[in-house]
This record gives sequence, structure tokens and C-alpha cells, in this order.
Amino acid sequence: MIEDNASAIKSYQWLVAMCRRWLQIREGGGIDPEELSGDQLPDWTSVERLAYAHGVEPLLFSVLTHETACGAPVPEALRRRWEAAYYGNRLRNIDAVGLLGRIAATSEARGAPVMGLKGPAAIAGVYGDLGLRVMADLDLLCHREDLLTVTRSARAEGFTGGQVYVHHVLLEFGGPGGGYCEIHFTIQDVIARREAFIADAWLRRTQVLAEGVSLPVMPLEHQIVFDVGHMVNHGYEMDLKHAMDLAGRLRLSRHEIRWNVLFDWLAATELTRSFWLLVRTLEQLLRLPLVDSCDGEPSPEEISAFADQLMDWSASLGLARPFVLAPGVRRRQTLLSQGLYAWRRMCPPLVALQAARDIPTRARAAADLPRYWIAVVTDVVRRSSRGPR
Repeated sequence: MIEDNASAIKSYQWLVAMCRRWLQIREGGGIDPEELSGDQLPDWTSVERLAYAHGVEPLLFSVLTHETACGAPVPEALRRRWEAAYYGNRLRNIDAVGLLGRIAATSEARGAPVMGLKGPAAIAGVYGDLGLRVMADLDLLCHREDLLTVTRSARAEGFTGGQVYVHHVLLEFGGPGGGYCEIHFTIQDVIARREAFIADAWLRRTQVLAEGVSLPVMPLEHQIVFDVGHMVNHGYEMDLKHAMDLAGRLRLSRHEIRWNVLFDWLAATELTRSFWLLVRTLEQLLRLPLVDSCDGEPSPEEISAFADQLMDWSASLGLARPFVLAPGVRRRQTLLSQGLYAWRRMCPPLVALQAARDIPTRARAAADLPRYWIAVVTDVVRRSSRGPR
């Protein structure tokens, strides 16, 4: 348990209430009329830490600028910092989405289609404002055989270097502001029948507009399945940024979602139970309905237990030693799992190594494997020395 856990949880609950207000404002309805009285006010230092750790500073500024939320008793200095976070994030995302659009257009012109994942798709589908969604990096999905073409399109826009991971190649932006681009050639292992899932996503690929920039993305139903798989892959550690991605899609796009397609793919990918656990927990936290009831949901006791653990973890984000979700909920980084991860990194598709190091032929990529193995071992040892994340 973290130090002064009750105070941190109160601060997290205040952030959740503000996220609920943002959703209500976004869908054009009335906001929750509750006012935070003096004895309910959170510790603002804790709020500031959690807002940054959860990636919702710009969203909080958006709520505070709305006329019906102006009475929220936030210290003026903190308001100004969140305002700076919003405008700084907006400028970064204008550049990032422009980069992504150019990489996608160049790759498409070279016969290598791509799809934007996570942040870029959420900006267009949920937030409608480039300043509201914090993005740590750019994420693209391409066909494995197109990996070299897509990485070269990214390099033409200023990305350099290249590291191979199990599902993607990571490039670093050499221009102002830095940043990373993850070019995925497959998706998470926790998504069962992923090849069929990806094939259907390519078949139904669509275009969205992010403030005038056209981006190719997965269909809405596939985005939701991918979001659930992403959170399961990270041990159900659902920060508010990713929680709002999921809640926003389910609530704001409920009339556009083809629910039969969504439930069919959740069943096919074996993510149905995880979906309901995350959704019902979100509903409990946000106090807003997201999806109608359905058979096969987790029990109320299971949802309540998970919500309590998630709240402890969420309230500890940004601390040196954050709370760890219990076994059975969080997939622990055992020695076996670390070993399997290292082994898979040691045996990458040659096209991934070729793309990461911009090697002209696969024969040369094969000759470069010993140097690559040394780099992987060094990286795994460095990561292991950090302990559990």
C-alpha cells in the first residue's frame, strides 16, 4: 500500500469525475451538477502528479474552459500549467499527425498500405481536437512484407536508428522535439486468431480526418478489440488516457458501432470476458452507462474487486514504487516470460532486421545477426536490472 493512500485515491476520484464531465460535455448533454465542497477537495500536489502520470492534463484544461465547469476550485497556478500542457501537446500533435499522414501517403504511393493505431485513431474518433490526447509515440501497422518500404518512408521524414522488438520496429525522430515511431508488422499475442483479425481489419480499413489530415485506420469495432487486447497485454494497467479512449468510443460512437461485429470478434479473439471486466469497471468508476447488459459477464464481486485494485494502482502512478496489481489480474514478468521474450527477440523475421537497420538485402541482414544478438542481450540485461515495471 502506498503512503497516504486515502488522499491519493481521493485525488484519483477527482480526476475520474473530471473525465466524466468531459464525456458529458463532449456528447452535448448536461454535466453532473455535483459541486466539490471544501471537505471534498483533493490534495492538489497529488492531483498534479496523477494528471501527468495518467496523461490527462490537456483534457482537464478543456473541462475547466467550459462555462458550466468554471467553478471547479482548481488553483490558478495549476490551471496555467494544464493550459500550457494543452497548447504544447497540440503543437506536438499537429507535427506528429502531419508526419503520420505523410508517411502513410508515401507508403501507399509505393504500394505499402498502413493503418494508424492507438493515439492517432483515438484523436479522430473520440477527441476531435489534436490537443486533447497525449501521444508518447506514433503507431502504424503494415504488412510484414512491406516493412522495409514503410520504414524507408519514415526515414524520409526524419526518423533514424532502428530497434527490432517482437511485434514492431522502433524508429527515433531526429527532428525538433524528438519522439518515436513504432511500425508494427503484427499485433499482440493475447489476441487469439490475430491473423484472421488483421486480415479482416485490412479488408474493412477506413479513413478518418484528424483536423484535415486523412489517416487510414482500423474499423471502429476492430479498434475497440485492439484497445482491449492492448490493455490485457499490459496486465490490465488501464491509465485514464487509455480508459477514456475506450469509454469515449463506446459512449460517443454507440450508434455507429456494429455491435454484432464487435461481439463476434471479441469472441473470436477470446477477449469477451476481458472486455466486460474493463467496461463494467469503467462504468463503476465513471458512473456512466457504456454498454447494455449481456450474458457471460463477470460477477459484481469480481468487478468490484478489480475496481478496488485498479484504483490503488491508478492512485500510485508517478511514484517511485507504484502499487502492483495482484497475481491473476496482472501478468507478472516471471523469469520464464522474460526468457521467452528474449528468445523471440533473438529470432526476428529477417525483413524486420532489414528494416530496422536499413539493410538492402536479406542476405546481408542474416550476416548481421551476430551483432544484433549482442545488442538484444545487452538490452534484455539492462531491462531486467530495472526490476518489475
